[in-house]
Amino acid sequence: MDAPNAHVRQDLILKTPSIDQLQQWSRLHSASTHLAGDQAHAYSIQALWKSYGICTEISVHKTRLNRPGQHSAVRLLNPDSSVSFEASLTEDVLPADPASSIGPPAFHGMSFPGRVAAPLLYANFGRPEDFQTLNDNGISVHDKIVLCRYSGSLRGLKVRAAQEAGAAGVILYNDPQEDGPFTSENCYASFPDGPARHPSAIQRGSVSFFSIGAGPYPEPEFTPYIPSLSISFRDARLLLKALAGHGLGRVDLPPEWQGSLPGVEYFSGPSHLQVELVNDTEYIDTKLYNVIGTIKGETSECVVLGNHHDSWSAGCVDPVSGSAAMNEVVRSLGKALATGWKPLRTIILASWDGEEYGLLGSTAWAAQNSNCLRRNCIAYINVDESTNGGDILGPVGSPLLAEILYEAAKLVPSPFEEDAEVEDGWYLLDPNTNGSSSAHRTVYTDWLQNTEANHPSSDVPLLQDIGTGSDFTVFQHHLGISSADLVFNAGPRDAVYQYHTKYDSTLWMEYFGDPGYRKHKAMAQLWGLIAFRLASDPVLAFSATLYAMRLKEGFESMDFPDAVGVDGLFGALSRFHDHAIELDDYRRRLSERTPTSEEVSIVNTRYIALERGFMHPGGLSQRPWYKHLAFGPGLWEGYGGVAFPAIADAMLLKDIATIQAAVDLTKDAVDRVTNFIVLP
Repeated sequence: MDAPNAHVRQDLILKTPSIDQLQQWSRLHSASTHLAGDQAHAYSIQALWKSYGICTEISVHKTRLNRPGQHSAVRLLNPDSSVSFEASLTEDVLPADPASSIGPPAFHGMSFPGRVAAPLLYANFGRPEDFQTLNDNGISVHDKIVLCRYSGSLRGLKVRAAQEAGAAGVILYNDPQEDGPFTSENCYASFPDGPARHPSAIQRGSVSFFSIGAGPYPEPEFTPYIPSLSISFRDARLLLKALAGHGLGRVDLPPEWQGSLPGVEYFSGPSHLQVELVNDTEYIDTKLYNVIGTIKGETSECVVLGNHHDSWSAGCVDPVSGSAAMNEVVRSLGKALATGWKPLRTIILASWDGEEYGLLGSTAWAAQNSNCLRRNCIAYINVDESTNGGDILGPVGSPLLAEILYEAAKLVPSPFEEDAEVEDGWYLLDPNTNGSSSAHRTVYTDWLQNTEANHPSSDVPLLQDIGTGSDFTVFQHHLGISSADLVFNAGPRDAVYQYHTKYDSTLWMEYFGDPGYRKHKAMAQLWGLIAFRLASDPVLAFSATLYAMRLKEGFESMDFPDAVGVDGLFGALSRFHDHAIELDDYRRRLSERTPTSEEVSIVNTRYIALERGFMHPGGLSQRPWYKHLAFGPGLWEGYGGVAFPAIADAMLLKDIATIQAAVDLTKDAVDRVTNFIVLP
């Protein structure tokens, strides 16, 4: 990379994002709801990117997905089958918030249509262990409608666990217990007058089984066969009161089963009264519209940036906060192109469709281009949300990308610094201060301080294990492309995020989520810098050492049965760590001079082979779509990632031979990767 010109263009990418522009895109994109398949919205994004000088096309993919009907219902019935109470499936319209009057009623993407009437059971978080607790205490789930709290796992996994336990249907709600101190019981006003959750808020979302896989829909393997709906905690309170005195109560259930709804003691039931659940939803054949921009590079290698443009509601956080930042990244790169810059590697810019239903657009496009991506793609960087109210960077990602994230974060002014401006020479910060001085507080310093407060033994910011939940999934876990998802979501928060409700709106964002849009700006700067470095640096600034260290930490955190032999895996991880250090040291020495093309190839091919080498063609035994043996989403954990998913899955089965086979399979993968990265 031409250092003087690179520094000039880095400053250009830092200076270009504008708070006024970010606010404009935020308000425009969240002025209406954009359910998957919104063709006009996709074409408007295409036109915008073209105006910035980016070659942009629409990639169309056929799919099948569901839309809500007019007759969905959750009703509590009297003994004579008359209706005692009916839940509202839409939020209260707030005069102060125009977005509260738009968008569909509550429904679940990829849900099973149907009507059932049955006694009600409360099943805590709807995890397998919760249903086991009921079973162990003689409470039958069979043919019951279960009421579950959000949190603890993905909504789709709650429905999957319920159907495996024999339930007839599922009702979900957000309990105030999720909201920490910001509840009405603690004298906080609810939105829009304060930071607490509005009592009528309802979380929409997909009930596809993200942790099992993604692909063409509806697939029985990835979607439920019992109906489900979400309701507000205001209405859930009345259903829980109908369970009072029935089944297991406070003295019988584990303490964690008690939520925080005022005046409610959480009994298991079953209820004496029946509940009627009607999921009126229709599946339609439709098309998805991915917006794909391309900045051609000098080589066949590429880096992909992605956000999605479909939403359940106004979606000012999800996905519009990410979409607004992406528009500014595209504008920044367009300005760099106008100066005569041509990247070494091609940059692919993707605004995905159908993410909310189950990662549909990104998975379809990646499958269509899988051979090219496996050959040429060095990294995928996702921003689903710029911020959901948090102030500190809290990314997930492959450890291979940690160092380049650190380096970029040291160059971005902290959003806490209201008047921070990027001056000429900002990139010349003293690296010995970790990107900090009395005048230069950065995203990195905030991130590091937050990590040190929660993990005192850590000397670098925390990059959490990559799981699922957004469009990086197919790249990281199915194709073996190093990926990361960036978001300001950590640290102290001053409002409950109105996730997937009609109150995920401009009003919430400008009052509580990001007043001043400083976090939006920091995200656009950070994302743009990472893209620039990935596309421009001849030698990839990757870290095999951090990858090896994280795998050793993952190994040490596992509680293996005594009968399982793990010495071979431990030895393999130690050898991998030693050679990872050698590879990174060699790469750093190259960065101090101009390397030859052969030297560049020696390093880069090994880094790419490292991530790809953990791919198992047969996939994980219980979910073969997932093929990565180093990292993956927990089978029942939800969005969160785990190390060694094949072993983690096997441990759930509690069978020694199965666990040993997974350990041996993983040990062979570590050995294979180590052999790939050994220097000549």
